[in-house]
Amino acid sequence: MIQLTGEQCKVMLQLGDTESILEAVPIEALNQLIQLGLLYKRLDGNYDFTETGEAVHKDLAAKDAL
Repeated sequence: MIQLTGEQCKVMLQLGDTESILEAVPIEALNQLIQLGLLYKRLDGNYDFTETGEAVHKDLAAKDAL
């Protein structure tokens, strides 16, 4: 499994929350997650999880729910 910092974990959880405001997410963390292959930037400027990112998000969300 990919080792993420606390901030990266927080951003992954925020991105999975449809009510989260993207402007509050640090751009540096977004860029790090892109470099890790967990996110990609769509042509419309929004971000989506890659297949790996989706799996990591599910794992983080499950742990966060405990």
